Amino acid sequence: IIKYSSREIEKEDLNTIINTSLFTSFQNKNESCHFSVVCSQECITKINSIIKKDGEDVFMGAPVVIIISSSKSDSSAQEKCIEASKTMALAAHSLGIASYIIEDFSTLKNSSKLNDCQQELMIPEDFVPYEGIVLGYKADSEPYFSEQISDNITYIY
Repeated sequence: IIKYSSREIEKEDLNTIINTSLFTSFQNKNESCHFSVVCSQECITKINSIIKKDGEDVFMGAPVVIIISSSKSDSSAQEKCIEASKTMALAAHSLGIASYIIEDFSTLKNSSKLNDCQQELMIPEDFVPYEGIVLGYKADSEPYFSEQISDNITYIY
């Protein structure tokens, strides 16, 4: 389990992470995901209380939660949201930001709690949440990148 620090993620880094997901193969003007980027701890706590299981903190204390939704009528909606969350996780990692993908949102699809969640997250009416990703800087001082990574890259100019 990742322990997150309370350090805020710069808006520029958040935009980079989200915009990276817009370049995935599923994203285009007609078939896109909706991203609810939650930085308010009050809102994160409220959303957690709507979806939590057994009193747990679903978001693990992360300072940023992104809920990814897509159209109810889209047959590839879940795959799009999964691809977007994975792409954002990689983008975050490249910026030294820890992430964790939460796949429990599809259980809200047929839940009475969905309406509460949609209103709080400003999800479009015909969309449902499929995936979530939490972001934050790690609380421990352990480096996020391994020095060995650079040994696996050769640049040829």
